[in-house]
Amino acid sequence: MRQEWIFVCTIAVCFPLALTGCDKGAEQKAELESVKAASKKTEAERDSLKKEMAAVTKTRDELQGQVTRLTDEDKQLRSQIDRLARSDKSLTEQVTDLTASNKQLTEQLKEVTGLRDQLKQEVAGLKSSNEGLQTQVDELTKRRDAAVAKAKETQERIVELTAKLRAAAGPEPEPQVQPMVAIDIPVREEEAPKVETVERPTIHSFNTARVKISKGQSATLSWHVSHSDRISIEPDIGSVSALGSKNIKPSKTTTYTLTATNRGGETVATCKVEVR
Repeated sequence: MRQEWIFVCTIAVCFPLALTGCDKGAEQKAELESVKAASKKTEAERDSLKKEMAAVTKTRDELQGQVTRLTDEDKQLRSQIDRLARSDKSLTEQVTDLTASNKQLTEQLKEVTGLRDQLKQEVAGLKSSNEGLQTQVDELTKRRDAAVAKAKETQERIVELTAKLRAAAGPEPEPQVQPMVAIDIPVREEEAPKVETVERPTIHSFNTARVKISKGQSATLSWHVSHSDRISIEPDIGSVSALGSKNIKPSKTTTYTLTATNRGGETVATCKVEVR
């Protein structure tokens, strides 16, 4: 009886404990499964993070390479910009010099054009004068030819009359030397020699197209003189020909004086060049 009681008590005590142990084992198993699932999930997340990290690292390396290339390209572009800036400065200076040279050449062209037009007018005047002189020469030539023809005709008439007189007078006892007949050609009043009157030289022009210049610039003097034995320009030029030009570069305002002389006297002209 006692043994049964002990057995019943043991069962009564152990059965709840067994049930409790079973419950705890199930919980632990469930917890273990949960931990395994969480571990797998964590490993999956870790693998995913590794892949993402690898992709990010690759992207970073690519970006770093691009940054390096862009930095090199930036240096090259800056170097090119510096070279272009220096080239632009040089070209600007050249353009400035060419502009100044072009301006000077334009002014010189104006001077030369003015001188050319003036020379054309003078040449036209000389042509007109030459035509007049040629007309006079032609007229004098005609007069000379007419006078020569008349003299020849007169000489032939004299010879003919002399022969008739000899035939009428008969043979002469002694030979006589035939006298030379002098032909007296009347001289017209306008052909008589005249006393030459020497006039003073004529200064047709003495000027410059640039009467005002800046310091360092140049101008061109031009002149035309006729009927002169000696021509000089002062200051600093000296003897010159009757027609010509001279490039001058005065450092200050200067008045140039042209003096032309001959037996009849002298003629003077001036030209002022103002230096600003």
